[in-house]
Amino acid sequence: MALPKRRLKTQEERKIYEKIFDNLTIQDLFKLKAKRIYESYIRLINEGKESKVLLVSSDEGLRVIKIYKVEASNFKRMWYYLEGDERFRRIGKGKRDVVYAWCKKEYHNLEIAYNLGLNVPKPIYFIRNLVVMEFIGDAEGKEAPQLRRVRLENPEEFFKNLMNQIKKLVREGKLVHADLSEFNVLVKDNKPYIVDFAQATLLSHPRAKEFFERDINNITHYFKKYYDLDIDSDMIKKEIGRGIFYV
Repeated sequence: MALPKRRLKTQEERKIYEKIFDNLTIQDLFKLKAKRIYESYIRLINEGKESKVLLVSSDEGLRVIKIYKVEASNFKRMWYYLEGDERFRRIGKGKRDVVYAWCKKEYHNLEIAYNLGLNVPKPIYFIRNLVVMEFIGDAEGKEAPQLRRVRLENPEEFFKNLMNQIKKLVREGKLVHADLSEFNVLVKDNKPYIVDFAQATLLSHPRAKEFFERDINNITHYFKKYYDLDIDSDMIKKEIGRGIFYV
């Protein structure tokens, strides 16, 4: 007797997962599928030192599942951003505790940014070391490129748009991205989309000002170097951070 198509598809998917994930991650992926968070696995988009990113389909369009690697993650770096965040005072310091908190932090930071109307992936769901979010790309599954891989037609307008989003994130969302650069700004329809929010911190974080100034320095340096824009980074910092980081 032939197995139903859906079961065959699930078995095929499990074989794919077994080649690249541990058993607990596979269990969580199928829990997400059972909840209809996604319909089917399409491909592995990216794999870095600390995470893997999957492209999946859903009834509401393409999504990504970002999976943090428990064993390979840099816990000292994660703890550097977590320890001053009042939302995560009571987490343990074991590997899984830290990675699970990191994942939860990314989800909630994305919620803040998305609810402000910023160009960020819509957060969908999280469980343990997995966070599901909107796919930033086209309907065929081609990812929006990183800023560093694009030659902008109107860099002045793009830069202004990006700074307005950062201003809104800081002043209304009370959040600092803390790792902003040409690597985690994507370009879609000639507009900036900001990604990678796990390290983003509240303004109450003891290093928030340091992170904020680093973000602005990184982006202004990039646009000065590659587009020769006349930018006063100190003036931008004071305009955005007035009354928060500066008198």
